[in-house]
Amino acid sequence: MNNKYENIYVADSKIHGKGILAKKRFGADEIVCEFTGEIIDEKECVQREKEGNVYIFWYDDIVYIDVSKDETIKNLNHSCKPNCRIEASENDYHLLIIANEKINQNDEITIDYGYPEIYINCLCSYCKSKAKRQENQSTFF
Repeated sequence: MNNKYENIYVADSKIHGKGILAKKRFGADEIVCEFTGEIIDEKECVQREKEGNVYIFWYDDIVYIDVSKDETIKNLNHSCKPNCRIEASENDYHLLIIANEKINQNDEITIDYGYPEIYINCLCSYCKSKAKRQENQSTFF
């Protein structure tokens, strides 16, 4: 039997709660995994987002994919400097997580969620280190 998530696992995250980590190394542009979920339209997407605690990906102009019931993919965390991206698969209504750069074994897999609200109070390591650098620079002036 082929485990669709054979190259990733869920564990504690340094970013937020749980995250998805790599079981092996990935090269730039290598597929990390392929996934799908419940296919919904924009109206249903908006309704579910109002209810909160959902994990929905945009597929195209009319289709959204809700992975709220997927115990692995719903742990995919945001980074303002992500090591992966999401692209449509050749399989209908499937999405791919693709490495933007080299990823080492046990590195956390991250994507840019791509919506403005995420950047306000971002907890990703990139934003934390940027804030720390700015804090250190301000103490010298």
